[in-house]
Amino acid sequence: MAVLGDGPPLLLLQGFDTSFLDFELLAPLLASRYRVLIPDLCGFGFCPRPRDLDISPDVILRHLEALIDSPAYHLATRGRAASLPPAPLGVVGASMGARVALELARRRPDRVECLMLLSPAGLTEPPLPLPLPPLIETLTTFLLSLWLTRFALHRFMHAVPDRTFGYKEREMMTSHVGMPGWAWGLQRFSRSGGFGASQDPLPPQPILGLLGARDHLLSPRQKELVRAILGARLREIPDCGHVPQWEQPDRVARAWIDWRAEAEEA
Repeated sequence: MAVLGDGPPLLLLQGFDTSFLDFELLAPLLASRYRVLIPDLCGFGFCPRPRDLDISPDVILRHLEALIDSPAYHLATRGRAASLPPAPLGVVGASMGARVALELARRRPDRVECLMLLSPAGLTEPPLPLPLPPLIETLTTFLLSLWLTRFALHRFMHAVPDRTFGYKEREMMTSHVGMPGWAWGLQRFSRSGGFGASQDPLPPQPILGLLGARDHLLSPRQKELVRAILGARLREIPDCGHVPQWEQPDRVARAWIDWRAEAEEA
């Protein structure tokens, strides 16, 4: 888990098949006011993937719950032994991480104070069909392991890739593919069905959603459903695709800081 900055704790959760490096641009902008904590979701990023690990939504969430209940988390956020109650926790989730954030808020309303959902994927989709044929599983992970596939996919997620997706971003988004068990971990998560559509109603904590106006990864129908689910809690970012944490980190940081300042003044 990466830890930087000082202030109220803020947990950042990456999307599907990325790592904590997904927030390389956003985290420093928030660290001036917050204690930013960026774990790898269980089974993703640089997280170990032992063969007996059941990589499923429930395991991912239990891993996060154990993290925020651990002495290491308390020391990182309080700077002392567990003599004080845990500080209220803000959570920012990107893409699939938005679904993870919602479920963590439902499970731990005693700990999660507020949520920001970036390009929230999975709010409207049913679970993945179970199981995928082994040949399709193998072919899919093989294609995702190829440099050209990942390069094309990540460029597709940017509204103006020539401006915001270069060599550094490519390396950040692909370096975890070499982790032992990477392909097996994706296949195991796929077999679990993944995160299904969000339950209704949404958790009671304050929620702010940010959606790129030029997000091509979400279909028009998916975006309309996201707008219907979040309503006035959703803001759109112009000239932005599916990864506002990369394309518009200044706007994302400012949106969070201003939103929380307004809540404190209310």
